[in-house]
Amino acid sequence: MSYTYMDNKKACSKNDKGFIYALIDLDEKATWDMIEHSDDKEYYLNNKVSYVGLSSNPVERFGDHRTQKGKKIGMVIFDQAKNPAEGKMKEATAIYNLVEKYGKCGWQKGAETWAGA
Repeated sequence: MSYTYMDNKKACSKNDKGFIYALIDLDEKATWDMIEHSDDKEYYLNNKVSYVGLSSNPVERFGDHRTQKGKKIGMVIFDQAKNPAEGKMKEATAIYNLVEKYGKCGWQKGAETWAGA
């Protein structure tokens, strides 16, 4: 069975879980299906990433990022949260650890402002 972008977006709608993800820079233009999964909960520390975020609808969020940040990005989901509070905690912890290890990081504006995670 073949799925379209809209089919995948609808499948994630009203999801009861949150996903912690990293955006990575690619050399070539990515397609909408460039969303991967990693079992490495420290993927963001063990690989070069440009952004860490949280979403309950990663397909829709990836589309938003592609519109804002360009087409040469990929998304890697590396953790999951049972509820919004846990998701925000995991996202904030990942951003903190990322910036502590690498300093400024690509598009990660959340480390430079009081808004966001």
